[in-house]
Formats: sequence, C-alpha cells, structure tokens
Amino acid sequence: MRAISWSSPGWLSLGVSFGLVLASAGGCLVVKFDATDSLTDVSLSDILTDGFTLTSNSFPTDPTIDPTDSTATDPTETQPICGDGSVDAGEDCDDGNQNDQDGCVAGCQRASCGDGHRRLGVEACDDGNNVGGDGCEANCTLASCGNGQVEANEGCDDGNLDDSDACLNTCESASCGDGIVQIGVEACDDGDANNTNGCVAGCALASCGDGFVQTGVELCDDGNNVPSDGCDNCISGDLPPECQGVAVLQEASRNVNSVGEVECDLDLPDEGQWSRFAGAAGTTMPLAAPATFACGTHAPGWLRGVIPGEADGIVARDVCFHWDGNDCNWKVPISVRNCGPFVMFKLKPVPSCALRYCGSAG
Repeated sequence: MRAISWSSPGWLSLGVSFGLVLASAGGCLVVKFDATDSLTDVSLSDILTDGFTLTSNSFPTDPTIDPTDSTATDPTETQPICGDGSVDAGEDCDDGNQNDQDGCVAGCQRASCGDGHRRLGVEACDDGNNVGGDGCEANCTLASCGNGQVEANEGCDDGNLDDSDACLNTCESASCGDGIVQIGVEACDDGDANNTNGCVAGCALASCGDGFVQTGVELCDDGNNVPSDGCDNCISGDLPPECQGVAVLQEASRNVNSVGEVECDLDLPDEGQWSRFAGAAGTTMPLAAPATFACGTHAPGWLRGVIPGEADGIVARDVCFHWDGNDCNWKVPISVRNCGPFVMFKLKPVPSCALRYCGSAG
C-alpha cells in the first residue's frame, strides 16, 4: 500500500507507505488503495472506489471524556493534594506534612481549640468541643481550681486564687470556721469552734457582753453591759478596784519567744495603767532577762523580783530592760497586784525606744 497526502488544494504528494492522506482545510482524508494502482493514474474515483476512512479531525479522541459534559476534567490536570506544601483552593494552609499537632491540621485547616487535635506548646488538651466542665475547658486548658469552671468535685470556682472572697483557693465555698477571714463578711476566723478565745461564734471578735467568757481576759460575761448585776465590765464585783481594769496586753509579739517586730511602750499614761497579760502574750511577766530583740523590740523588759501573793496586796517592783550586754540597762518602777485569777501590773511609759514590756507563760 502506498500513502499519498494532499498538502494543499489541487496538489497531491506521494509517501513511502501504502496509504493515502488527503489534507484539506476541514481535516484529513485517509484512503487505502491497491498496490496494482499505478502512481500515474491515481484519480479521485480510484480513491473513492478503493474505499476510505474519514475522520472528523486530525487528533485522536479520548473515549472516556464526554465532550458534552461541562463538568468533565482533563485527566492531565494536577489535582490539589493536602500536604504537598502548596496552599491550593479549598485549603487554609499547607505546611507540607501530616502532623496534626502543629498549626496546620488534617484537611489543611488552621489549628483551633475544639478541632480535636492538641496543638503542642499551645493547648493542654483538645477534646473536639468548646464545652466547659468536661475535663477539658472551652479554652483548651485542663480542668483545675481557679479556671472559672465548676467541676464535679468543686463547690465553687470564681476564676482566681484569692482566699479572702466567697470561694477559697481550694474551690470550696467560704464559711465561718474555715480559718480564713472572708473580707467584708467576717471580723475574724480562727478555724475552730472555741468561744473562749478572741474569735467567737459567727466569726466575730470577742467582746465583753457577748455572753462568752474570754479566757485570761474576762472573769465573767453575762451577755450584757448592765452595771451592778454581779458582772460589771466582765469582772466579778468582789475583786479590788485595781483588779477590775480592762487593759489587756495580748499581742503575740510581746511573748518572750517572739522576734521580728520593733515596738515600744511610750504611749502609756504617765501615772501608769493597771494592765494584765493574756492570750498569746502570756499570763505574766518574765522573771529573767530575755535576749535582746525578743518581745518585738530592741530592749525587752522583765520583772526583777518575784510575783507577790494574793494576800500581799499592792507591792513595788522594778522592770529592767536588757540592752548592750546589761540585763538592767534601763529601769522603771511599777506596782504589782496578785488578783488571784491573774496578776495586774501598773505599767508606766518606757524611757526610750525601742523598749517594751514582755509577757510570758509564767
């Protein structure tokens, strides 16, 4: 078979293979003919009578593509691939990896709290929702006291660790007796139910007339301030006048075992004031010199002599102040009265600062 191609209108060219290609502006005509035909008497009728195959165009077609289908895609086109490092249409990001713990997660979407993927270094947890109180909070933090979410084992959670409000830093509701003073609600809270100390029922400060006898401070408390009823100013009416004073020294810093504060007793009246020690300060004065800087002062004061007996009445004593290696660097004369339940001291202003009267357990 020989091939003949039609290269331009009116001209016929011969090829080396057995076949005829007729080219025109409209396409390509392919014709087969017998080898017995001579090259010199080839005619259109020979071509037509030998039989031919006419194609609609000169390019092969893909039978899998319907030319009438407008949605068909060219299989030679590259489809978007998540993870190829290139941000394609429909992708928020593409960091070129399949790691779901960084800023770009599955589906090439930007990481966010609630997507179910915990972002390392950013989220403590991610349970795939934004619901609080389920162990992983709406901001992807782990459940904890102080996060503002009330968990199953918490009585409250106000989002802070302030112990002086209505919710303690243990996420328990504040209450009288928890040992923490609730600002604006309680005057005190010593963490116990003892009504004989400085903080009584209702977390109120102990006072004469509250109905509770404050140990070491009051001899009686009948719940009122009515005079001449046997308990006047919380003192029994049968005690000597000097024993019925209400000045009580009960600061813990006055105790001989206390250090740290620097106070002095300059503000006492010149004529002296009958006072007694109570509470954390102790119940009496020490009878030996405390170390310097004890009792919350520089030069601590101690009673030189002995405590008088109850039958001795009022006796004179000296208070010495220990300083600069001298047990009695300063000296102040005072009066002492043993009242039976307690001892009263008529204390005068100290000669200088920082000097202070000390208390002890006796």
